[in-house]
Amino acid sequence: MEFADALQEVLDAASQPKQYPPGVTPISLSGAAIDTEGLKGRAWHESLTPAQEMVCRWVWENCAQHYEPWERFEVGFLYDYNTSHELAIWVRIAMVFKEFVKQHPSVNKQDVIGSLCRLSAGERVTQLRGGRANELTELWKQGVDGELQ
Repeated sequence: MEFADALQEVLDAASQPKQYPPGVTPISLSGAAIDTEGLKGRAWHESLTPAQEMVCRWVWENCAQHYEPWERFEVGFLYDYNTSHELAIWVRIAMVFKEFVKQHPSVNKQDVIGSLCRLSAGERVTQLRGGRANELTELWKQGVDGELQ
């Protein structure tokens, strides 16, 4: 499978309405309180699809290697009920990361990724100072056109 095909498959899946995997009952946080004593985190998925794994590897190689080890990064996606949606966000993070680091090669890469994670969640950049925080925020808002391979 070519990377472009894998990316297109992930982006197509990400654009679909979020659906829970078969056999999963969503928990509503509204209404009565939920007893959290016996709750344990469980993976939604056994493994990534080949397309998801290819895109996940690309994201890790292009930015997330500065964030956490491959095994931990990959496993994190098994806990997302819409893995493709989360991967699409990370593709955007990687593209903006690559562009920003190209413009500022000496910047702390972990701070950039942390900042991009905050921006993806709708929060303000706190890891970078002054003009660089504003520049990264603008780059995130505008998006980056570029070659993905």
